[in-house]
Amino acid sequence: PGTGMDIKGLSETLGSDSDILVEGLALLATSALLFAGIQANKRVKQIHSRKDASGRMVRSNGRKKIHTVDAILIGITQCLAAVFPGLSRSGSTLSVGLLRGINQQTALDYSFVLGIPSIAAAALVSLLDMGEQADAVGAGALIVGVITAAIVGFLAIKLLKWIVTTNKLHIFAFYTLIVGALVTIIGIIEHITGNNLFTGLPL
Repeated sequence: PGTGMDIKGLSETLGSDSDILVEGLALLATSALLFAGIQANKRVKQIHSRKDASGRMVRSNGRKKIHTVDAILIGITQCLAAVFPGLSRSGSTLSVGLLRGINQQTALDYSFVLGIPSIAAAALVSLLDMGEQADAVGAGALIVGVITAAIVGFLAIKLLKWIVTTNKLHIFAFYTLIVGALVTIIGIIEHITGNNLFTGLPL
């Protein structure tokens, strides 16, 4: 408030400055959400387990219906992920879905579907902001960039789907925990010294 900076400006500032402490803390927040989501999913399977007609115990995988409150909370989480670099959009929104008792696959699919319009809108806004610079870059370079981003995004989606379907979400959680801790420690050291830890240049 009072700075004249909008949400897009704040996101760009956080993502482009030399201070990595925010990114480290955001990665730790992603890890915390993932671990919380994993535990919530385990509780759902234990609490809602039942016996089938043959007497065998069948575990529930969570509900498949998305309620209004679910949509609001997941939407707010996606907005926060768009602002704070390091806060995984798919990981955090998936975790909120799990915390709400939603089925893992349903929460993942909803997270990706919800991300399509926001990612497309962000790309459009970026192109509009470029204005004449877009002509200077050239259509060929823009097309190559879009195609590359689409391929990388597709592979990332396939990887996350594999992690979820094989119940290896904890790998993602530990990864963000380790990386987040390292980045946070480096960020704190850089704040204390006032210099970039690797280049020695002032922040």
